[in-house]
Amino acid sequence: VETIGGLKNSENDFFAYAGSGSQPVMAAFDLIGWRDIGISSTVFLRWLYTDIPPPGVLSPRELRFLENATSFKIWISRDQNFTERSFQTVLSDSLTPLPVDPATGVQAYKYTLVGFEREPYYFRIEAQNTAGVGPVSEISNLVTETCTQNEFLQTHLPESNVTCAPCP
Repeated sequence: VETIGGLKNSENDFFAYAGSGSQPVMAAFDLIGWRDIGISSTVFLRWLYTDIPPPGVLSPRELRFLENATSFKIWISRDQNFTERSFQTVLSDSLTPLPVDPATGVQAYKYTLVGFEREPYYFRIEAQNTAGVGPVSEISNLVTETCTQNEFLQTHLPESNVTCAPCP
């Protein structure tokens, strides 16, 4: 037996190896976030993900050891460089799956996060499994408050302070 990591046993030996598959090779993509009108403490995220890479990325041998993502790590930051960030790990089973694109096999996921302040946030996603962590996604859009009809978004302020204010 030989693992993807190169561990081998001889004919009469055996070994146990947890997580003998490979870590995710694909990054989540098309990550967007939003908030409902007047409810700044809740953020909704939607992203696309597939465990299967395009042809030619992995050899047939490597494809045999490919493990599905079992969780996603959500990066949360107030700045686009993620200099200060927090994380939340979400099991795949707790995500809301949206329809799979039959042509590409790409799965869309939705997840709801709570406990946010009014200020805007950025997000990134990493797929994880027992073998490790995959590549990190691109940065989401800036997720700001969604103002009511009697408010306006203060886009004239620095990005980290963009919040809703009453209309003059």
